[in-house]
Amino acid sequence: MASSRRSKFLATELVKGAQTAWLNLWSANRPPVLTELPLDMIYEISTHLHPADLLGVSRLNKTLRQMLLQKSSRWLWRASFERYSETALGRSGYMLAGPWHGGPGIAYGGGPANAYGGPGTASGCPKTPDDLSEPEYARFLFDDLCMNCSAPGGIYIAWKACMRYCEKCVSILHIFSTLEEAIPQDADLGRTFTANFVLAVHCEGNDIDLYVRSEVEAFVTELGRLQDRDAGTDTDTDTDTAMVIHAWLEEQRAYCQKAYGHMIWLDEWKRERERIRIEAKTREKRRNWGRRSWSFWRG
Repeated sequence: MASSRRSKFLATELVKGAQTAWLNLWSANRPPVLTELPLDMIYEISTHLHPADLLGVSRLNKTLRQMLLQKSSRWLWRASFERYSETALGRSGYMLAGPWHGGPGIAYGGGPANAYGGPGTASGCPKTPDDLSEPEYARFLFDDLCMNCSAPGGIYIAWKACMRYCEKCVSILHIFSTLEEAIPQDADLGRTFTANFVLAVHCEGNDIDLYVRSEVEAFVTELGRLQDRDAGTDTDTDTDTAMVIHAWLEEQRAYCQKAYGHMIWLDEWKRERERIRIEAKTREKRRNWGRRSWSFWRG
């Protein structure tokens, strides 16, 4: 009996010793993880990452999150956005259809579609708004979570407000509406006219053009204020007012053109990223199948 117990003990110790030796060997030969690299090397790698990848790295663990999201690391995010910015990548010209479903055509600068963000992309990362930090803007652009409830499926994008909403929040909050619902009854504005100067909600696959109600109301209010500013004055003042209104409308139109271009770029980028992911999974499956086949034929 004692001999049997001693044999079991020795066998257990042998297994433990083998496991420990294997772990030590693995630890000695494995490549270093990101957090074990020198800090200057991590910074150098980070400046070459796409903002979406940098956002993903900041979520790997607590150490990287603290390092990348502290205020002193803002230069990393700026370098990432500048590397993949639209001005850095260069553009040519092509025609977009806007808003999303049979709206007026919008001429916009863009090159061949390379949606990952490489040279020749339709448009690079848009400029970060003044009221948002780079990590916040990266979250808005590349994350699919609702920014109101943090649920997956934040597909309704209010581009001017830099907010994403899921379908549940859209139905509860009543932020979006059609132009017919948003334009006040006393405003003598047609749907087609207003659609040229107010951004439609970005939602790929949605069969109805929705708009942010508050943005439509603000447009109507400001246009009415400009029209009524010098009502009843002399002809020269009326001409000046018309020029001011025309310049303001052109400014709104130009903003919409640029924003629609960025929306198209974001859709292309996501499709390209998904294509890359599927190709990587396919290669991994083929590699695993080849290993199993080789093991089988070797016996």
